[in-house]
Amino acid sequence: MIFITNNKYFEFWIFKHSLYICNVSCVAKLCLIGNNKSLLTKNSLGFNIHLITQKIYRVSQLNRKILYVGGFELPDKNAAAQRVSVNGRLLRDLGYDVSFLGITHSNRSTEKDKSFYSENRDNTVWNRKYPETYIDWVRYSSSIKKIKIIIQEHSSKKPVAIIAYNYPSLALFRLSKYCKKSKIALIADCTEWSLCSEKTVLGIIRSIDTFLRMRWIHKSLDGVIVISSFLYNYYNPKTKNVFLLPPLVDKTDIKWKDPINDKEGGVVNLVYAGSPGAGNKDRLDLIIKYLNKVKGGSPFQLTIIGVTKKQYLISFGLNSLPGEMVDRVSFKGRLSRLETIKYIQS
Repeated sequence: MIFITNNKYFEFWIFKHSLYICNVSCVAKLCLIGNNKSLLTKNSLGFNIHLITQKIYRVSQLNRKILYVGGFELPDKNAAAQRVSVNGRLLRDLGYDVSFLGITHSNRSTEKDKSFYSENRDNTVWNRKYPETYIDWVRYSSSIKKIKIIIQEHSSKKPVAIIAYNYPSLALFRLSKYCKKSKIALIADCTEWSLCSEKTVLGIIRSIDTFLRMRWIHKSLDGVIVISSFLYNYYNPKTKNVFLLPPLVDKTDIKWKDPINDKEGGVVNLVYAGSPGAGNKDRLDLIIKYLNKVKGGSPFQLTIIGVTKKQYLISFGLNSLPGEMVDRVSFKGRLSRLETIKYIQS
């Protein structure tokens, strides 16, 4: 796949047949047959992937299966789920049959769940129980048994590609060997490069896992999808197929149809929603520190979704909130996607 951006093009090798992509000002047709690549038409105005909101033409129905695997909890239980679900819809609109292998915290985990996308998407979601014990984590980080079972026992055709979302390095290495043997394209979906500052055994293992995945294994795969220009610039000189795909939203989702409550005057509502990490990812402590120094202006209220107050204090090694922020910060813990959006809209 090639996308035109600022008179340059990005390659992303998954599909081995004609692909049509269009938006208001750019039409590109690409034929991929093995290593024979030819761009038939292009517009010098450029094409940004985040502008794909127009009609995307379907292609002929050959082998259309793609399996998306990773630590996402569908349909909307974590940030990873938001990314892969929208990417899956994009691929489905391109004519692909996308299945997912994610995780679940539910005790009634099922082998196969068709409720996700059931209204009009009809994608299949497979779940693994979220690893809780040390042995569970070892298996999750090293085994590809579940993937093999899905491909060999529950699919009429093997997938043309597997997309691995921030996958553990050992399991990803094993999966790459399996995919090469099975002639399946393996693509990494890379959205973060977090550093673990913990000096514990688990922290050291995580650091090694990140190092191997980011600096070695990703570069040996058939392609890498990256979420930012930083990651694109890092992988582009070292990897044969790199594709920059920033966060997307499906504007047809019902959750985006509710109007924003735009209030004039009164309290300014600030909302953080996410997972700040153990003090080394999103620096909520600094945000709160500098908000506490704001004097004058409109009164404000900060709502934090994703962690409790106790979790926040432990993560950042604090005993309490500074000054007036005790009354201005509200911690909501983990909420559903729809509940989170309602806070943002208010």
